[in-house]
Amino acid sequence: MMGLRQVHDSILEEQLGGDGHLAMALCRPGQAEISKDDDEWAEALRSALDDGQIDGSWSLHLAAAGQVVPLVTAPEWCWRR
Repeated sequence: MMGLRQVHDSILEEQLGGDGHLAMALCRPGQAEISKDDDEWAEALRSALDDGQIDGSWSLHLAAAGQVVPLVTAPEWCWRR
């Protein structure tokens, strides 16, 4: 997860001027129904990213069967800009 934070921080500073949202998608085959494994991915990312180690906000989506379903939604303030 440290590599993910480093990539996020690098893009945030170099491309977005220090202000941005990290949006991720978990892509897998099968139906777009949230599984136990999907929930485990979301929990692992919450543990790694909700500790204040990244600036800004983040979200996670499931991409499967041509659909995108939120697993961890972005905070509402993120979209009021």
